[in-house]
Amino acid sequence: MQRGLLPRTRICHYAPGMERVDDDVDAFLRGAADAADLLRLDEIIRDALPEEDRVLWRGPMWGGTNQAIVGYGSLGRAEATSSGS
Repeated sequence: MQRGLLPRTRICHYAPGMERVDDDVDAFLRGAADAADLLRLDEIIRDALPEEDRVLWRGPMWGGTNQAIVGYGSLGRAEATSSGS
């Protein structure tokens, strides 16, 4: 490693302050200053991911600023299974 450089670390893509909320995603998008662009982008994403759920997340991000984010799809965690017997 070169002097003065930090080792590579894994980036966490989860902001602990963010919470999934039940707010209406369409109402949120329609209320945005750039609603036309966001609604079109939402349409494109939903066409590409028709089976995925769409939810709104709100809360502080890494830098502490409060934000609202539309999430498409859910991630799950599969439990490890042992093989053999």
